[in-house]
Amino acid sequence: MRLISCHIENFGKLKNVDINFQQGLNQICEKNGWGKSTFTTFLKAMFYGFSKEKKRSKGIRERKKYKPWQGGVYGGSILFETNGQYYQIERSFGESPREDQFVLRDAKTGMLSTAFDQNIGKDLFQLDEDSFQKTIYVSQLDCATLATDNIHAKIGNLTQQMYDLNHYSEASDLLQKKLNQLTPKRKTGLLAKLQIQVYQYQNMILDRERKRSEREELQRQYMECKREREGVLVEQEKLKKQILEYGDRKEREANLLLYKELTGQEQEKENELEKIEENFTAGFPELEEIKHIISFAEEEQLEQIKIEQNPVTEQEEKLWNFVCENWEGLPDRESINKCMEQLEYEEGETIPYLLWVGVGMAVAGIVVCFWKALFGILLFLAGIVLSIMVKKKIIFMEKEEEKTDEDDSSVNDIDIEAFLQAYPIMEEKEAQEHLYTLQGMLGEVLNLKKRIEARENGEKVREMCEKEINQFFETYHLPQEENKLKQLRKLEGLLEKYYSVMEEYEVAQKKRESFERENKISENGSALGDIYMDIQDMQRKMQEGEEKLEQLQEKLTTLERQIAVLDEVAEEELALKQKLELLFQTIEKRQHQYDLLKMTKDTLQQAKETLTAKYKNPLQQSFDKYIAVVDEQLSGLFSMDVNMQVCMQEYGMGRDSQMLSAGYQDLIGICLRLAMVDAMYQREVPFLILDDPFVNLDDDKLEGAKRLLKKTAEQYQIIYCCCQESRCLE
Repeated sequence: MRLISCHIENFGKLKNVDINFQQGLNQICEKNGWGKSTFTTFLKAMFYGFSKEKKRSKGIRERKKYKPWQGGVYGGSILFETNGQYYQIERSFGESPREDQFVLRDAKTGMLSTAFDQNIGKDLFQLDEDSFQKTIYVSQLDCATLATDNIHAKIGNLTQQMYDLNHYSEASDLLQKKLNQLTPKRKTGLLAKLQIQVYQYQNMILDRERKRSEREELQRQYMECKREREGVLVEQEKLKKQILEYGDRKEREANLLLYKELTGQEQEKENELEKIEENFTAGFPELEEIKHIISFAEEEQLEQIKIEQNPVTEQEEKLWNFVCENWEGLPDRESINKCMEQLEYEEGETIPYLLWVGVGMAVAGIVVCFWKALFGILLFLAGIVLSIMVKKKIIFMEKEEEKTDEDDSSVNDIDIEAFLQAYPIMEEKEAQEHLYTLQGMLGEVLNLKKRIEARENGEKVREMCEKEINQFFETYHLPQEENKLKQLRKLEGLLEKYYSVMEEYEVAQKKRESFERENKISENGSALGDIYMDIQDMQRKMQEGEEKLEQLQEKLTTLERQIAVLDEVAEEELALKQKLELLFQTIEKRQHQYDLLKMTKDTLQQAKETLTAKYKNPLQQSFDKYIAVVDEQLSGLFSMDVNMQVCMQEYGMGRDSQMLSAGYQDLIGICLRLAMVDAMYQREVPFLILDDPFVNLDDDKLEGAKRLLKKTAEQYQIIYCCCQESRCLE
């Protein structure tokens, strides 16, 4: 491709300018302010237009920067040739892209052409604007370059993979963003946040367990205090009785009244026991027994939550039924891989026939040359190329076959048809697609099997717990409510109250019996025996007992309040454990997702590096060729990686090009751009635009740069702009 001429109607300060181009070097040496950078920007704008408008974007700055100072039509035209066809581009620019106009004409006929649309630059050079500016277009003070995904695809001539490479960075950035969101290594990562929640829940559970131990200690103190209080009450009752019995008949009647009070307390406790017994018609279970059943109910509830949190969908159930009905067990990945390798080898056996096709094309080309020379030569060359490629492929396959025979001489081939019949899939496909689908299904089936087995085990545990609970209710003839765990805890409370009231009843009964024995009271309330005791001493002991009772009652109230608070905390322990279990499941799921994303990103990077490594050596050789033109002493001092990053070898160590001087960086950038262009355009070469790229070079390096420019002009059409005679070519 080459430029023929251009007409600038109005662009920046340039007005009504016509320039004709020749093959090779086109040099524009003018003073500062003439409009050299404006001119090179005009050439770029003719093919790419201005960048899309975004706030504070470079596109808006360029559109405003080069708006004609003197007014008039904003734009111009350019005449160029490509593949033997001549075209003329006419563009005019408005205030926004919607006002821009683009016309393409066939230069020979003057008619409108549809060979290219307004994205003509991308179609001609097969590069987007960013990649164009990093290769063909060298703007002032911007010689350095960086390989884009579009450049990688163009250099490798990867037409089918062009879309994938162009979107590699987007995919890699998206994967990294997802990894950063999930990472356990940063405080902002979801896994790190979940782990913090785990620590918080674990600390909360430990705190509840500690408080449960505190409650047991407080309960022990409460029972001791309560027994001590009951003992004091007994003594107080004795003293009351003795005081009442001391004296005349009225005092005896008072003792009888106390006796009635004791019998009333006993009857009150007996009535409470009868009321509780109404709930246990078939006997009373032990507290340990009902606590054991409560543990079963809690485990049943926990398993039910797990089952609900991990359901098997209808689609998964359908897949599992299909596998169980149609597969002969589960295949192993090694067998699938073996079948795929064997299938690829069998398909390769048809390659030798292509060798004869290539030979036949070459012979036919020789014969056709007698009638149509050009077509015959092309047919002959195509036959030779096909024969050589097939021959190389046959040699490669023979070597691989020998290697395979040595390594796997003891391994027998697999009957692929029988294997596919043993492991069918839901849709009929070709053998290779069948194997790929089977390989993908295997991981899903293994995971599904694990989940179904876990669900079945959970069902067994839940059924076992439900059986124990039902047996308990049947044994004691208890009606079952919907919330069994709540009902069991209620029964546990009734039992605790029953045994507590039973103790109080036995104490009241012993008090009454003791009072009867000591005072010889019959059922009809006969007189009490005489009691001889100092009345003042009895009153003193009564006073001390009242003070002791007041202290004990205050202590009991305090303990009851503390136990009530700890009871509320203890009820939260089970809920916290359930939340912690769900949190562990979430962490496991997110960790699996994180591992898959990391593996995907690493695999994507490895695939890109493997792909780009194929053309690294040709690019390195082309770079070395250009750098040697500048200075032979620099030959062999530079190395390049698969990302086209150049490193200079000095004193046995590699130095990044960004650590070098500005002049060296400019030379490296220009040579790397030329090497890229060599690799990208094997057939029809483009023109090159150089906008004063040698401003940072000293005299020695400038002479080498001039030699490079002359050498390059032998192969490419170059538009070279500079502002000093010293940088002009003679």
